[in-house]
Amino acid sequence: MITGKIVSGMDDLTDALFVRDEVFVKEQGFSAESERDAHDELAMHVVLYDEQGPVGTGRAFYDDGRWRIGRLAVL
Repeated sequence: MITGKIVSGMDDLTDALFVRDEVFVKEQGFSAESERDAHDELAMHVVLYDEQGPVGTGRAFYDDGRWRIGRLAVL
């Protein structure tokens, strides 16, 4: 079963950052420094879980008059 949780700002991004690190840094080769940015503090993050732990994440934030969705990652 898939469940989810919404995290605002920097409340507890441990699981979201785990998924992003696995996908963007380890799998795709981005640097850890470039993967994290100031938008993390402003964003609403969603983390998806299966029986073994976090499996997906994404974020949304309002910037420059529009909503932006990004950092979508699935293990």
